[in-house]
Amino acid sequence: MRKKYWETANGEEVAYEKLEDNHLLNILRFIEKKAEEGITLSYGGGAWDIDDLWFEEEHLSGQKVKDHFDFKNLAKEALKRGILSEKEYLLRV
Repeated sequence: MRKKYWETANGEEVAYEKLEDNHLLNILRFIEKKAEEGITLSYGGGAWDIDDLWFEEEHLSGQKVKDHFDFKNLAKEALKRGILSEKEYLLRV
């Protein structure tokens, strides 16, 4: 099951149902823009020794970006509130 909260830039977790309508719509637009542009995710970690450090990058675009940001459930929340029509929902998801 996917997360049901949005993590803000400052690390605050806001439940989908507590997002303000404008914020929810802005999030949807942000995700759509990033799906078009693509994003690069960076992962890294290690243990006690510098030789154990690792780093990887992964480039996502299109539907993979939408999946990463849980676009479908965010859009469902907008549909439930009536700020997206059924047609808009189907076109965007």
